[in-house]
Amino acid sequence: MIQTRSCPIVLIMNPPGPQQATPGSQVELFVTVSNQGDQSAVIDVFIDDSERDLRKWCDSPRQRLALDPKQSSEVAFRFTIPPQAFPGIYDYAIVVDAPEHYPEDTPLQRPRQLQLLPRDQQAVRVSDPTFALKPQTTPQQPLVVQPGKPQVVQIQVHNRSDRVDRFRLTCPDLEESWYSVRYQVPSLSGPGLVDCPDGLDLNPNTRGQIVLLFQPPTDTLSGSYSPTLRVYSANTPDLVLLDLVYLQIPTTYGLKVEIETLLGKVTRKPGRFKVNIANEGNVIRELGVGASSSEEDEYAAYECRPEEVRLLPGRSVGIDLTIKPKNWWQRPFWGEPFEIPFKIDLTDAKALPLPKTPPKAKLEWLARPWWQLLLAALLVLAALGGIFYLVWLVYFRAPDPVRVESFQSDSIRYLETNGDRITLNWQLRNPGQIRKITVNARAGNGQPVSKPMELTFGDQLKEVADLPAALKGKCQITEDLLACRNVKTDARKGGYYVFEMKVLQRHRDAPAVTTQSDLIEIVPKPKPKPETLSKPVIGKFTLNGTAAPANVPLKIKTDTNPGDKVVLSWQVTGKDVSVELETYGTFGPNGSLSLPPFTRAGRQIPITLKAANKAGEVRRGFVIETFDPTPPPPPPGKDAPKNPGKPAAPALKTAPEPTAPAP
Repeated sequence: MIQTRSCPIVLIMNPPGPQQATPGSQVELFVTVSNQGDQSAVIDVFIDDSERDLRKWCDSPRQRLALDPKQSSEVAFRFTIPPQAFPGIYDYAIVVDAPEHYPEDTPLQRPRQLQLLPRDQQAVRVSDPTFALKPQTTPQQPLVVQPGKPQVVQIQVHNRSDRVDRFRLTCPDLEESWYSVRYQVPSLSGPGLVDCPDGLDLNPNTRGQIVLLFQPPTDTLSGSYSPTLRVYSANTPDLVLLDLVYLQIPTTYGLKVEIETLLGKVTRKPGRFKVNIANEGNVIRELGVGASSSEEDEYAAYECRPEEVRLLPGRSVGIDLTIKPKNWWQRPFWGEPFEIPFKIDLTDAKALPLPKTPPKAKLEWLARPWWQLLLAALLVLAALGGIFYLVWLVYFRAPDPVRVESFQSDSIRYLETNGDRITLNWQLRNPGQIRKITVNARAGNGQPVSKPMELTFGDQLKEVADLPAALKGKCQITEDLLACRNVKTDARKGGYYVFEMKVLQRHRDAPAVTTQSDLIEIVPKPKPKPETLSKPVIGKFTLNGTAAPANVPLKIKTDTNPGDKVVLSWQVTGKDVSVELETYGTFGPNGSLSLPPFTRAGRQIPITLKAANKAGEVRRGFVIETFDPTPPPPPPGKDAPKNPGKPAAPALKTAPEPTAPAP
C-alpha cells in the first residue's frame, strides 16, 4: 500500500468551482491558506498561467504570507478583463510553495477555470448572418465524446444579407488535433457562387451547413470542456458570431500490465524481469508496484525499482523487478527446476479501479551441478564423523593433560646480604589431573644444591582446602587453572640457580610434564677488601729542640765544662711500624732518648732514625759535631786573647762513626 502523508498546508478556494465573466468586467478569487504544521512558515501564493496572459489581468499575481503554526490568512486575486478579450475557457492554477520550511510537501497546485462569456449584442441587424448548433448543449446536458471516437456537431449558417458571403468556422480554445471542419456546399449553386474547401460560400438569403467533427486524442484527460465556436463572415469581418459547445469526456481506467522476462532461469544470480505498465485510460494514475508469491508460502524476496510511478494518459513505464530465492535448501539437487510463481501487486493512491486479474509469471531455480551433490555427500559424512567424535570426546577421550602456562621466579636477581630467598610462581592448566609436583633446585652447572620440594595432591582438587599444606595461602584455584605465587625455596646462598618442575598426572599413561625456570642469581656477600698499607711517616724528630735534618755542634765534657747533653725526641705514624735509632737500638713510634755529653772533640757523629714496615722505610737524622770549649794556651810572645771565656770553634774533621758514645 502507498502511504500518503498529510500535508501541513490547507487551501480553501472561494468560489470553489469555475468562475464566469465577460470582457470588460472584474472577477475576484479568494484563497484561504492555513498552516497546520508545527513550525512557522513563509508561504508564496501565485498564479501559474503558462499558456495565456491571464497573469496580466491580475493586479497582484504573486503574494507572500508569514504564518505561525495553526494560523490562517486570506489572499485575494482580482482579475480585470480587458474589453477586447476573446470569450472562451482560460485554464490556470493556483500554486502554493514553501521551499524553506516545507520542501517535501510543496509546491501544491490547484487547477482553476475562468470562463469568458461573449457580451450580449446591443442590436442585431436584419442583414447580419446567424448560425445555430445541432445538437444543442448545456452545462447540464453536455455532448459526450469518447476518447478516440469522433462526435459530429452541425452548424447551420444563414446568410441574411443581399450579397454572396463566405463563412469560416474556428475553435480558438482547442488545438487543431481535437477537431476537423468540413464545409458542405449546396447542391444547386446560384450564379456567381464559387466553391471553396476553406469556407462556406452562400448566396444571399440562403442557408448552409458546416460539419464540426470532434475527435480528442486518446490521452485527453477526462472532464468537462466548453470550447468557444466563432463564425467569421468575409463581408463583415468585425462581426463576432460566438457560441459555446459543452463537451463531456467520460473517465476510462484502462491499465495494461505485462511482465517481460529478462532472466527467468537462475542458479546463483537473482532473476530479472521488467514490468511494463501502460496507462490506456484518460486519468492520471499514481501507482504503487510490488510483487508477491502466487502461492501461500513466500519462496523469494522481491524488489521493484521504482516502487511508485505516476503515469499520464497514454504513457507507459518499465519497472525493474528483481527476484532472489530465499531458502537455499529448496534448490533441487537434480531433476526439474524449482518453480517460484509470483504475481504483480498494484495499488492506486486514489483508489481508482485496477485490473481484476494481476499478471503472473514464474522464476525457475535450476538444479544444482553434480559437484554440489558430491559436496553434500561429503558434508553428510563429515556430520556423521562429527557425531562419532563427540561421542568419543564425551565418553572415551582421556582428560586434558596438565599444561604449564608459566613457571618463573619473582625476580631473576636476589641479594644474599638482604637475606633474600628465591620464591617461585607458576600457573598450571587442568589442575584436577595433578597427582604430585616435584621442584628441584640446581646450580648453574646442573648440580643439585638442595633437597627437592615434593608436593603431593589428594584424590580431588576442587578448592583451596584440597591443596597441600605448603601451598595453602599461596595458591588460587579455578575450574581449569592453578595459580601459585611466592612459594619459598631453600635457595638463599649466593650463586646461580635453575629450578626444574616435574608434574605427575593422575592418568597413569599420561607422561610427566616437566619445565624449568630461567637462570636465577643470588648475589653473594662482598668479601672484605684488604687495607692499603703505606710507608711510615716521621712527623717529628728533634735533637735538643732542633728538627732534623741538621748539623748540630755540641760541647764535650772537660774538667772545666760539663758539656752539652743530647736529648732526642720523635713521633712516627703508620701501621705495623718498627722504629730504630741506629747504634742505639729499637724503640716505640713515639718516644725520646737522653745521651750524656760527648768527651772527645773534633768528631762528626751521625744519628739516624729509621721507621719501617712492609710498605717500606723512611730515614731522618742529624750530624753532631763535637768541640772542646777550653781555649788553647796562647803562643809564646803573644798577648793573651781577649775574651778568654769564649773558645774558638773547632775545625770540622771527618772521623769514623763511633760504635757508641762515651757516657
